[in-house]
Amino acid sequence: PDTASRHRFVATGVWEFPIGRGKAIGGGISNALDAVVGGWQVAGTFSYRSGNLLSFGAMIAPESVEVLGGKGRKAYWFDTTGFKALPAYTRRTNPINYEDVRGPSFNNLDLVLSKQVSLGGRRSLQFRLEAYNALNHINYADPVVSITSSDFGRTNSLYAGTAGRRLVYNFRFEF
Repeated sequence: PDTASRHRFVATGVWEFPIGRGKAIGGGISNALDAVVGGWQVAGTFSYRSGNLLSFGAMIAPESVEVLGGKGRKAYWFDTTGFKALPAYTRRTNPINYEDVRGPSFNNLDLVLSKQVSLGGRRSLQFRLEAYNALNHINYADPVVSITSSDFGRTNSLYAGTAGRRLVYNFRFEF
């Protein structure tokens, strides 16, 4: 069975501030003032994925499972009552998936603020401030589905490869 997210949405865009020489606001300002207030852009990428379908191993399990949706330390994602370890040499009778039992969704916003200053000819200076996970949103990993784990049913770790907000800034001289 497919355990991937059922829904996925990604949007990206770039917007240049309409301020500076030749723009709607401040079209006739001096070169010195344009170097400060003109040439700014903001770009962003928003990503959303619905939760993954959880796959359970062999165990004694109920016919239906209630989703609790708890996130964080010691919170249960689904009701774990009715689950028990399967005795040795016993065939599996539980379903691999429950249609409504999916992991947490994932959403993230990355933003970039940049400024380009022309220094004449082919020379220019660029400043960039990049904000990864700009809203500092916590994206939790799927809950543990191994009946022998003490964290069975809990989702208390971060989605792999994610972290809190990270800021990166740089200057670039082009010639």
